[in-house]
Amino acid sequence: MNKAKKVSMSKEQEIIAVAARLFKEKGYRATTLEDIAAAVGMLKGSLYYYIQSKEELLYIVVREPVRQAYNKLEEIVHSDAPIKTKIAQAVANHLTLYHQHYPHMAVYLHDYHHLMQKLQKDIIETPKHYQRLWATLLQQGIDAAELRSDLNVKITGYAILGMCNWVYRWYNPEGQLSAEEIAALFSKIILDGLSQ
Repeated sequence: MNKAKKVSMSKEQEIIAVAARLFKEKGYRATTLEDIAAAVGMLKGSLYYYIQSKEELLYIVVREPVRQAYNKLEEIVHSDAPIKTKIAQAVANHLTLYHQHYPHMAVYLHDYHHLMQKLQKDIIETPKHYQRLWATLLQQGIDAAELRSDLNVKITGYAILGMCNWVYRWYNPEGQLSAEEIAALFSKIILDGLSQ
């Protein structure tokens, strides 16, 4: 019984990994359940043992990486670290998790609009929640007089997230710069622009 359960979990993880890769390569809309089933060596009908729909599979692909990203940002925002350290940590969190869970996070950034109802129903944090955390972090910096007082925290948060999220369009896990090096470069650009 335990052996069968272990095999089942392994097949489920394979389905999730293949779905993430195909959603990234072909796009969510263009990828069919038949494509995913063929890539894991099973019939489409057999997928329904593991999932109920393609939308649910997309949700499963992004669920854990998204939770990790949001939980870590919450932790950073509520820590006692200096604000500039917190901003650098938040950027590093974003890009490091992106690297660790590539292509899952690339799929999330490209296709989260297909998931909004499911994300809200299952109480996974939505992009608005993540944006609010960034706005809180920036406001902390203004209140501590470490960031420029003329910042519009909402627009500045959008600018930072736009820069970090656009990575999904060009990032190569085998590229010249590591996720950590990209995060350090982004943090310098951000902090140079925001500091008093």
